[in-house]
Amino acid sequence: MPKTSSVHPFRQSQYEPLQSQRRAFRILGYYPGDSGFRHWSLVGVFLFHYWSQVQLCYWEFSHGWHKIREGEVFVALEVMTPTLSRLGALLKCFFLFAERKRLKKFLDKLVELHDQADANEKPIYKWVTYWSRKFTNFEQNFFLVTCIFFSLFPLGVMLFNSIVNPNNPRIFLLPTQVTLPYEYKYSPVFELTFLLMSYITFTPCFMLAGSDGLFIGVSLLVSSQFRIVQQQLENLKTEESFLEIDPPENKRILTQLKQIVQHHNQAIEMSQEMSSLFVPNVFTCYTIAAVKLGMACLIMSKADIFVRIIFLFGSLGILTEIYIYSFGGTQLMEESRVTKKKMVRTSKVVPFGESQYGPLQLQRKTFRIIGYYPGDSGFLHWAMVGVFVFHYWFQIQLSYWEIRYGWIKMREGDVLAALEGLCPTPTRIGAILKCLILIGERKKLKMLLDKLMELHDQGKASEKSIYQWANYWGHQFTKFELTFFIMTCVFFCLLPMGTMIYHAVVAPVEPRIYLLPALVALPYNYAYSPAFEFTFLLLAYITFTPSFMLAGGDGLFIGVCLLVTSQFRIVQQQLESLSREEAHGTAVDLANPTAAENDRVLAQLKLIAQRHNQAIEISREMSSLFMPNVFAVYTIAAVKIGLACLILMQSEGFKKLIYMFGSLGILTEIYVYSYGGTLLLEESEQIRRSAYDFPWYRYDKDVRRLIQMMMIRARKPSGLEVPFFEASVATFGMIIRTAGSWVTLMQTFL
Repeated sequence: MPKTSSVHPFRQSQYEPLQSQRRAFRILGYYPGDSGFRHWSLVGVFLFHYWSQVQLCYWEFSHGWHKIREGEVFVALEVMTPTLSRLGALLKCFFLFAERKRLKKFLDKLVELHDQADANEKPIYKWVTYWSRKFTNFEQNFFLVTCIFFSLFPLGVMLFNSIVNPNNPRIFLLPTQVTLPYEYKYSPVFELTFLLMSYITFTPCFMLAGSDGLFIGVSLLVSSQFRIVQQQLENLKTEESFLEIDPPENKRILTQLKQIVQHHNQAIEMSQEMSSLFVPNVFTCYTIAAVKLGMACLIMSKADIFVRIIFLFGSLGILTEIYIYSFGGTQLMEESRVTKKKMVRTSKVVPFGESQYGPLQLQRKTFRIIGYYPGDSGFLHWAMVGVFVFHYWFQIQLSYWEIRYGWIKMREGDVLAALEGLCPTPTRIGAILKCLILIGERKKLKMLLDKLMELHDQGKASEKSIYQWANYWGHQFTKFELTFFIMTCVFFCLLPMGTMIYHAVVAPVEPRIYLLPALVALPYNYAYSPAFEFTFLLLAYITFTPSFMLAGGDGLFIGVCLLVTSQFRIVQQQLESLSREEAHGTAVDLANPTAAENDRVLAQLKLIAQRHNQAIEISREMSSLFMPNVFAVYTIAAVKIGLACLILMQSEGFKKLIYMFGSLGILTEIYVYSYGGTLLLEESEQIRRSAYDFPWYRYDKDVRRLIQMMMIRARKPSGLEVPFFEASVATFGMIIRTAGSWVTLMQTFL
């Protein structure tokens, strides 16, 4: 049996600080955090990798310049797009190597603070090391897949040509389009050149993953110092609220505050030092970011399907690269700002209602835009009845007009136009169904929401951080989905408007064209003024309604799910706090607790067990309320994402933007339900481990029996019981694979 009071060293963790970044750099020969090369042979590895990248950039630039002089601009852009990422990777690595001495001292200081952390600081460092590793892996994987396709594509073309046309002359294609200083189109020179090019193509993946991953890892480690200061202030504030302040106590608190201030000053100095070290890298990234991403997206819009796949993964890698620097900087600013606020209010507990992210705040606003929020006891104003009826009736009417248009196009044999007209309809119908289901269960839903709000508002200071986490991510997920769908609707409106304006300017003599934001078959003739203008404005307005329906319904789910999950987290926190209290108690013999101590622990455990039972009941109630919504999402998810991706591949120009944002919105919608279900399962199951870690073997049979009952109840996780599906991230992956199969099938008809 493991000792419950022992703290495992951080180096035994699965995610050691800066582990992935160190490996990525050492593949290339040298990690700036090392005191020197680990072996003399790595000098050659280092020189080979970096010199080959400089040489490859020159060969690619020469080839691109040659194509520009020949007038083949698109080919030149296709050649030179990887060159920008390659140059950026070289620059960022060289900047770090130039500052290797300062960087090593800085990294040693961070790792020393990490290794000397207290048990209370361990969750913060685990969060840091986990996400720095994840961000590094995301970027590295996207660029690795890009390079794999760069190598496989010419290989596949050459094999196909040799099999289909064995009598034709052999073709010679390399993984990169370069102008080499020697003739390579004969064996075995071509094979050796192909292998060399394939190998050095992968080098920037590790350069970028190493340098960008080192930035996000260091940034999160520095942010963690501000978080630790916040935690220390909260702990002192909680301790202070239960004590009467006398002169000795005042002196003790002053001593602790001095230590916290020293830690805060150290965190500020480290953030300034980090800023001076990584400024060139951030500047390099932001300077060429728009150019890189723009070129990759331009090539995606013009190239063939296989080349699109290559640059799709490349674009995802570039987006991750940019997001890493943006997220790292934002996280550092927010944590330092929050620390400042807590330093000002060390003796004041801020009510939860004054938080920037109130519970279900954004969800409530989105529902009220369309007339009614299920958590209200009724309509806020009698006029909202008309707003509610208008929005929901016109969504049903618009769905009918879209289906009618699709059916007409299907009978004419224009399958792509029919699919394009029907693509928004499943999302619209899903939004109506989910909102109407919630409104149908409004009484039970209001009781559940009131219960959660009551628990939230009565939360103790120690529970505040858990509720803030739930409120923050509930707000963020809702905002992500709302933003993606609103952007889709904006482009749906702007594209026909821009087309009509362009036609009127370029061809003023020709008859006017009439395009609407949605592809519909209306029951009246609208192709004249002012009927067209009114129809355009009406359709533009009601096109946005599903954005708020989906953000409200799905946001309410994830918000409630996170609040329910927070109840299980609070139970874990209470068990861990009681365990620490008993482990650090000095007035009690830990081996032989007295009867009074047994009774005290039993009384506290009974309260914790009641909270656990309450959390299980709330999760069951939530499951019964949201089960139809989860089932509706999963049932039509693959069709929705498949339709969007199919049209994204078939359409041209600005239409791709519409369906790209639509696809991101649908993916967010599916992920919200999958992530919420997974989180609920994991947190409810985690209580069993927390109960087992409690030192139950020191106490009498009543305490042991109560702990055993909690472990038995936590054996079956509290999840969302959905017919035919499991609300989990695994289901999200299955839906994506099903959508891919569906797209492949539909392409045969087109």
